[in-house]
Amino acid sequence: MKNEKKLASLENHSKAQTKEKPVSKSIQIMAIQNGDLEFVQKNLNAIKASLFSSNKKLSENTTRNVKYYFILVLSEIVQACTENGMGKPEAEEMRDNYIIQADKCRKKEEICKIYIDMCLDFTQRMQEIKVKDVISWHIRKCIDYINENLNCNLSIKTLAKLVGLNPSYLSRLFKQETGGSIKQFVVLARIQQAEELLKNTDLSYYDISVQLGFSSQSAFIAVFKKIKGITPKRYRMQKANYSSDSED
Repeated sequence: MKNEKKLASLENHSKAQTKEKPVSKSIQIMAIQNGDLEFVQKNLNAIKASLFSSNKKLSENTTRNVKYYFILVLSEIVQACTENGMGKPEAEEMRDNYIIQADKCRKKEEICKIYIDMCLDFTQRMQEIKVKDVISWHIRKCIDYINENLNCNLSIKTLAKLVGLNPSYLSRLFKQETGGSIKQFVVLARIQQAEELLKNTDLSYYDISVQLGFSSQSAFIAVFKKIKGITPKRYRMQKANYSSDSED
């Protein structure tokens, strides 16, 4: 009997050792408010763990406790982001949207998925705000034009003509100030918008590919899968399942 207890204790200890160490709330919020997307993406498992490791007991119900902690951290993130350049109306709109999503959840795992989406969403938005603060007028104009004309020809030559710079110089300047190429930025902007269209509309994959300037439906599907790791069809099904599960 003693040996069995000792073995069980060792097994539990081993499991505990393999668990991801949670990121402290202060470090997590600092990374988000600084727009450090690389840190947040690399530490997603640790960020997930932080949601379940809180010592705060806000409810006897474990799922409700996780939900309340989610809202608590979300409020702190909103405050930190507004203090670092995000507009208050935008931050509050994002907050309210995520609270509504979390409120529909009936399982801790569902809240966790929304929590990760929320952290990535705020981090990416803060990264965009930080970029606006440090880049030149030429690059800012290129970025604004790209985001507003995703269905158009967004070649380097087109953008260079827009801002009156030599294409080669614009290419170097863009990479120097944003850390990536124009082509990479355009692809990521299109995929980000594709996610919104897949989640919030019934547009066909062909219509989405046309609306976002892809050469064909197959090109859109291939690029989406390369960036997101799953096909647009699978992505849409997953988001639809999360929504229907939350409403049950």
